[in-house]
Amino acid sequence: MTTKNIFWAIIEAVIWYVFICYFLYTTQNPVDIYASGLILLVLAYAGMMACPWVRSTAAWRKMLGKE
Repeated sequence: MTTKNIFWAIIEAVIWYVFICYFLYTTQNPVDIYASGLILLVLAYAGMMACPWVRSTAAWRKMLGKE
């Protein structure tokens, strides 16, 4: 693994940690379901995009125009 991949893996772990903590918070406290759903959706997308495994696929390179 390169240093860049390790960096992105750490970022991904932090994002998923925040996702799980916020999910547990929303299940225990009365919150606005639509706002919480949006926050969880954004965190899930950010976690997927930060994943080094996803970023090394051909579909990702095609989306960025590198292929």
